[in-house]
Amino acid sequence: MLVLTGCTNNNIQDTPTILAETNDAEQESSDVDSSQEEAKSEENGMVTLTIDPNLEGRTGTTISYSVGSEIDLSSRRYFFTREGYNRDLTLYFDADGQEMIPDNKFVIEEDTTVYLGWTKWSDDELPRINEYLTLLDESKKILTRPKAWNGDVDAFNAYAEFMDSTNIINAQGRLQVIDNPGIIDEMNEYRNKLVQTTSDVDEDVWYIWGDDMPDGTNPENFYLTHDSEDFTPFLVPYLAEDQSEVKGNMIVIAGGAFHRRANLHESYPAAEFYQNNGYNAFVLQYRVEPYSQLESFADLQRAIRYIKYNGENLGLAFPERVSAVGFSAGGMTISGMIDKLESDSLPSDYFNNYTPDEIDQVNSSLDAALNIYGAMEDDIKDPETKELPEMFFVVSEKDTTIPVESSISMYMDVFRLTRSELHLFADGIHGIGLGSTWNHGTYTAYSQWGDLSLTFLDITYGYQEKHIEN
Repeated sequence: MLVLTGCTNNNIQDTPTILAETNDAEQESSDVDSSQEEAKSEENGMVTLTIDPNLEGRTGTTISYSVGSEIDLSSRRYFFTREGYNRDLTLYFDADGQEMIPDNKFVIEEDTTVYLGWTKWSDDELPRINEYLTLLDESKKILTRPKAWNGDVDAFNAYAEFMDSTNIINAQGRLQVIDNPGIIDEMNEYRNKLVQTTSDVDEDVWYIWGDDMPDGTNPENFYLTHDSEDFTPFLVPYLAEDQSEVKGNMIVIAGGAFHRRANLHESYPAAEFYQNNGYNAFVLQYRVEPYSQLESFADLQRAIRYIKYNGENLGLAFPERVSAVGFSAGGMTISGMIDKLESDSLPSDYFNNYTPDEIDQVNSSLDAALNIYGAMEDDIKDPETKELPEMFFVVSEKDTTIPVESSISMYMDVFRLTRSELHLFADGIHGIGLGSTWNHGTYTAYSQWGDLSLTFLDITYGYQEKHIEN
């Protein structure tokens, strides 16, 4: 089971540091050090395993187990990086890396801490590593600007698939180039097949912030993060050719555990889907790790305001009509904005040293919020006190990343307060976007949620009646 750690539902947390592969016996804990809980656990035949990243200033995680459980950490993934070092595949019982854990497996009898190990790069490796990192940095700009490279869509998708998987492994602290020097040739081969169609890669993107941007985070390290240090949020517009046929505007937000943005399988296909079905769509390239979730929420709020404020000048039909669809962490971003940022609030209410502009004065309410396998219990606390949009939920009972009960719980919290639908499918897994992906095939029933959402939105915007008399 994949567990999003750090995406808790009681407080705004710093971005998740671990996306862990666990089994059903594991129970994630948000407290790394709690002697009272540990004592209570031991009394009940439970012990805690603490996984320490072995990096100054970085917090690990704890998991509760029954005494005598067989621990298998061989497939667990750790999103920790350390510039100048490669993360060891082996875990250790000591911080100095002397007592190795064979095969990363052991039986836990008492509260135990295990540590990540790190191996320093050699001088011989540095030239190859620097070339590799340069190619990675270039990919960060390419992957977020698909319309600049649509001369060969298949080539872009192949490049994006390869680089995305490469970046995921790198983000776990293991540079692939160390184990596979030939990967540089592969990266260049994919890169050389791209066909750029605009002289300026920023030609088809809309930056949502001006010279000032609210920032409550002091990013300590952009090394091997999803974005470069100079990243600023923007929209990738997918505009309908005939604005007279447009019904509204849809902001599309990919998931990725607030660690990355899974655009290729989620937001890009969804944007094309809504563009082809009567909407202007806008992929939001929002801030993720090392920024906090509050910056993500603020980016969505600003995107809504940007469309409403600039829509008429940009030639958008119905700029006042704005809805959003979010996948996984994208859905949490929508819920977090509703819960934490009031529609008439200013960024300066939450971030020091930010001066609001005219765009910040615009109401940031949504007409409809589509939450696709991203609902978390209590993400919208006291919903009766919030300005709720109409809400549409999608989840599969086979989703083991975010419990299906979370979607049911959020729906139960809001369905009497706003027009809402919950679509619970028997089949489907986490992260499949519209229900059909290159590596998972098509889930027959699940893949219909897009069409169901169009009907929901038609009713939202008055294009169909809620009820038709016989």
